[in-house]
Amino acid sequence: MQRLREAEDYTILMSRQSDHFLGFIYARLKMILQVQQGDITQKEFIVSPHISSVEEENSFQTLFCSLCLYWMNAESPKKPLPNLLEPLYRRAIASDHHWLAMETPELLSRLKPSSNYKQQAEVLREDSNIQTIVDLMEPQEAWKVCLNALVNLHKEAQTTGKAESELRLAWFITGATRFYEVGQNVCDH
Repeated sequence: MQRLREAEDYTILMSRQSDHFLGFIYARLKMILQVQQGDITQKEFIVSPHISSVEEENSFQTLFCSLCLYWMNAESPKKPLPNLLEPLYRRAIASDHHWLAMETPELLSRLKPSSNYKQQAEVLREDSNIQTIVDLMEPQEAWKVCLNALVNLHKEAQTTGKAESELRLAWFITGATRFYEVGQNVCDH
């Protein structure tokens, strides 16, 4: 959970830089991290917006927005994403953008398991020796996101209650010690 918070802090910092060319991507990643930490209200902002094609925006934005949608729910993007990612893959291959050319078929292989994208991704990964980011987060179905939110809510309530009870215990011990000291002083005199 601590690493998710650190990553969220970084994405907040980067998404606030309005002139940064990856600002939109950082804003999306921030939402993903918030959902992972239990803020399910952010999920709607990830799954409902339009994802720009490679012709409309830069390749990074198309890939990362597609990844965010995939991470939020592996089932829902199976129809629209291949239509966005296949042209991106062809363009990445033609332009010798090795990393994009590797990540795109990695994601496509998850969306179209019966295709040959898995083999293409393996060949590209062997050539570049780069680990994929597609598996950084496990895609979650809606019920699992809600369950995680409830679990995180329960953990926060437990840690809050625990701190108060420990504090109260400290007050009790301090008060009992003072009462004992006062009682000893009275008895000694």
